[in-house]
Amino acid sequence: EVQFVLFASLVGEGSSQAAGFVRWLLPSAPGGQGTLESVGPLAYEEPQQQERVLRGTMQVDGSGQHPFVLRLVDAGPDAIGEDTAALLVGTRAATDGADSEYSYEGEGRLVAGDLQLLSDVASVPGA
Repeated sequence: EVQFVLFASLVGEGSSQAAGFVRWLLPSAPGGQGTLESVGPLAYEEPQQQERVLRGTMQVDGSGQHPFVLRLVDAGPDAIGEDTAALLVGTRAATDGADSEYSYEGEGRLVAGDLQLLSDVASVPGA
């Protein structure tokens, strides 16, 4: 069981970088709630129309720097409870085979809230 907060927006049209953050809360972590939080820039991928992948660096409980990969799938507006999120951190997320002192893997369906992948966003009035 986890809770997560995510906001990511492309830096510019056609860019592969996003501005934003990921916060993944582990209420049942050993020793109390654990927090995984992104720091620094995010790499952004759109492998399929309803799928997004974010890559970057995370801190665990406010310290360290560990690679992460977050894969999100929006099942659509009529598929309540079918959106999914999968997070790999540390050794599990390293693409170069590097070993990290931290390793985490979590995935599942959203049981509350809704994942919305927006390709086009209306301009903000007065901006």
